[in-house]
Amino acid sequence: MARVRVGIAVPSANPTVAPELHALLPGLDLYVARLWAPPGLGLRDRLAAYRDGLAGCLASLSGLDLAAVLVACTGASYPLGPDGDRAWAASQSAAFGAPVITAAGAVLTALRAARIGRLDLVSPYPAWLTAESAAFWAGAGLTVGEVHQIEGTGAIYDLAVSDVAAALHAAGTGGTDRIGGGRRRAILVTGTGAPSLPALDEHAVRGTVPALSSNLAGAWALLAAAGATAAAAATAGPALTRWFRETAAADPDGTTA
Repeated sequence: MARVRVGIAVPSANPTVAPELHALLPGLDLYVARLWAPPGLGLRDRLAAYRDGLAGCLASLSGLDLAAVLVACTGASYPLGPDGDRAWAASQSAAFGAPVITAAGAVLTALRAARIGRLDLVSPYPAWLTAESAAFWAGAGLTVGEVHQIEGTGAIYDLAVSDVAAALHAAGTGGTDRIGGGRRRAILVTGTGAPSLPALDEHAVRGTVPALSSNLAGAWALLAAAGATAAAAATAGPALTRWFRETAAADPDGTTA
């Protein structure tokens, strides 16, 4: 039987998405295309260039018969808001001829599947982008709680796993995952460039409050789009296994859309 193929569109200098997605999706064939921006742009303009250039990036994946493509750049979605991001993904899907899933959209779908109502952030971003991130999640109806800034150089691609792990540990210390009304609390490591998978794997075993990242949510969404969730359960690492468990517990009858 032929293996299922999926694609990812990744910012040109992002060193984290491809290795983390390969680790999370060993049963799928993964094809990578790079989002490009002109040199010398500041971060805000670079994110806008990635958004504007997505159609051309996706065109480089045409002809591969992909089950879905993940746009692995959460920051490009924030200025659009949840409704605008959903419309962007829909228009790109229609043009490409296969589901195009944004990282932000994947996070929202994963949070809703686990009945998450409050989100604490672990952010590698500068302050203005952290604020845009918080506004995006709040606009989707989530209560944004604590924000834990990752200590480092201020550049997401310079972070080490230990930097992320320390902030995740601080976010997950104390408290409960229950907030009442059947809703729950979770921790999100924002930004696809933050190297978080080893820290999430460790947290999945020891932490009380469920945690995910943009990359983990993206892998979860790609598996769902490819119809490969059940097959992936046998080989999934701790973080992805924990999220399978969280969503199954929130919807034991499999009735949540």
